[in-house]
Amino acid sequence: MPRSIGGKELRGTGAGTPRVRPVPSLIGWLCLIGSLGLSGCASIHETELPRPVSPAPTAPPPAPVPGGLLAGFGTRDITPPPGVGMSAFSADSRQAVGFRQRLYARAIVLEDDSGERVALVVVDLGMVSLILHRRVADRTLRSGTGIGADRLLLSATHTHSGPGNFFAADGYNQNAGRFLGFDPVVTDFLIDGIAGAVEDAASDLQPAIAGWRFEAVWDFTFNRSYEAYERNTSPRVTVDPAAARRLDQQAVDSTFALLRVDRCDRRWENCAPRGAYGVFPIHSSNIPASNNLFDSDIHGVIARVVEEHIRGARGDAGSSAAGGVGAAGATPDGEAYFLLAQGAHGDVGANLRDPVPCRLYRFLPERRPGGPRTLPAPEAWRAPMSEVESCLDETRLEVDSFATALGARATEIFDRAAAELSSDLSIGRAFASVDLRNYTGPYQICWPPRMGASGVGGAEKGYVRTWKHRVFFIDMNFDEGGSAARDTPDGCFGHKKVQLGMLIKEHTLPQVFQFGVYRLGDVLMGSVPVEPTTEVGALIRETLLMSAPDGVERAIAVSLANGYASYVASAEEYEAQHYEGGSTLYGPDTAEMLAFELGRLATSLRSGNPTVAVGAVVAFHMETPSHFWAPRPISADFRREILEGVCGRQGVRIRWTDLRPGTLVPADGPMVQIERERGGQWDLLADDANPEVQIRAIREKGDGYLWEARWAPSAVPAGNYRLRLLAREGLVEAVGSGCRVS
Repeated sequence: MPRSIGGKELRGTGAGTPRVRPVPSLIGWLCLIGSLGLSGCASIHETELPRPVSPAPTAPPPAPVPGGLLAGFGTRDITPPPGVGMSAFSADSRQAVGFRQRLYARAIVLEDDSGERVALVVVDLGMVSLILHRRVADRTLRSGTGIGADRLLLSATHTHSGPGNFFAADGYNQNAGRFLGFDPVVTDFLIDGIAGAVEDAASDLQPAIAGWRFEAVWDFTFNRSYEAYERNTSPRVTVDPAAARRLDQQAVDSTFALLRVDRCDRRWENCAPRGAYGVFPIHSSNIPASNNLFDSDIHGVIARVVEEHIRGARGDAGSSAAGGVGAAGATPDGEAYFLLAQGAHGDVGANLRDPVPCRLYRFLPERRPGGPRTLPAPEAWRAPMSEVESCLDETRLEVDSFATALGARATEIFDRAAAELSSDLSIGRAFASVDLRNYTGPYQICWPPRMGASGVGGAEKGYVRTWKHRVFFIDMNFDEGGSAARDTPDGCFGHKKVQLGMLIKEHTLPQVFQFGVYRLGDVLMGSVPVEPTTEVGALIRETLLMSAPDGVERAIAVSLANGYASYVASAEEYEAQHYEGGSTLYGPDTAEMLAFELGRLATSLRSGNPTVAVGAVVAFHMETPSHFWAPRPISADFRREILEGVCGRQGVRIRWTDLRPGTLVPADGPMVQIERERGGQWDLLADDANPEVQIRAIREKGDGYLWEARWAPSAVPAGNYRLRLLAREGLVEAVGSGCRVS
């Protein structure tokens, strides 16, 4: 039976052979190289995305409510069922077989005493798209929230372990993830969750106080493209060769910006912590491409650490004193919310070991087709799967430890932000969508856009299988700098060695940028739909402050917001043609163009007549069968069964039979619990909201499906362990016999 979401039916496919990546023959290989997105001979559908009807470009804000700031919070689970393709590692992305950390859409809606309103939304996705932004805004506007496209700041955490195939530019649907094409079912599912979070937040508005806190957080990040950064003749973020810290660790924006929001009674008194919105630049690509579990990466762990801290600060019953990732049930639905958005992170990596050893593919095809009814066989590995799994476990634990430490720093900033809280937080916004095809600003935009050779192989500490690849012994220059850059500039694209040239169609890559400038108190946030480098982020902040309204003291660049159009490097970095420069699609002047457009919006805010220009946007789709499992009705005689577990020092694995993917997952709240016997009593150890617990769909079994829960901590103490399946609508609770670690 199809599931109804937002008035539409979700239908996963059960017939036919889904399109998977073919054997990389010369023609097939051409279709795989990075994010170029050849359209081939397939039929492309053009769809105009929703925009508010003229002459009223946006809904007016609600009527003023004298007294002070109002705030509302919302969250929705947006974890798709197993079978959906993962995204952001290009051809190396896998088909998901389950999840380790669930994916969420988190929202905060703020309204000042003049009635001006804005929604801050962060989603656990690799990117957002024009489709998500416009269709979410269309729904939230129609539902009476007062949130249209201009008041919706929608950004992504940039996890590389989320779903794909929801983009307006067909090239990203074709080549950013595991499967080819646009998946309307996955897209509708995400829109429903994101819009639902905004609607929940808008209906939750209550008196609040809020305040910003900015602190430097060093040693968690480094500039992964420092050689290119050194080319900046007058870098805005300077380094000191005499300092003890490495140069590449200095060449980053170390600022952690945090807006704390407390909720109050009707007189704006007796307030208590409720949530926060943070911005910090750090790539969330730390779970390697060999992973096949949905995972919110470091941002998911940080969010849970801060949310548990907020509960503890409020004295909520059941909060963990430790407040770490090990707390059972540490989910966002305990009335604590932390949204962590990306800053200028384009060349900023997490200061972890190189995860590439876990990315051990050969450049070979799968052994058999995959699809929503058949999870794929592993690709050809250069190491046994046991070694790959062990490496992944080691990486996950390192990521969790790293993120817990960074989350602890965020909690300290949150606590110190208490001194900045006020009910007097003025809100403003200016918004513009810019059609790049006929752009007439002072800075040149190269059209049509082109990917460079260095953008195909992947970034340092994050390259993919095409890195330094050869075809018929011909060097394709798929490495950073060097042969990927022209010695002398040529045409609009300058030092870039363009890939495939005229074979790239105009609709393949984004045609529209959406810019937003949002005032929250004395801070101005500028949003861009790209991944700007450290230098570009500094240019944006500098420009915003030069154009800012009176009373603004700080500026922030928020990236991966309201759309996606790859990277933007500075003109000097572009010349080096490292990954970031090769992925700057519109030429060497793009950074200056971004700053100029944001500066114009900031100036309009200062004038008191903010620009609101929500232009027409067209999406280009090559639709393919969905990999989203359709839910089925639960038969009256269906029974869950927990099988015998396997316990050892490396973890606890317990399998059980249950409903099929799409009916069992997504699920509201935890599905399983791992319990340990102590003194004759069974104590809750962890549930599937805990990053140490992994949930996998294994294979069909009778009229149900075989599942596996794995608890994989850093160490497993001796004892008896068992699995508990939690009751939910149509399913009764079940408890297993367990297994023992000696």
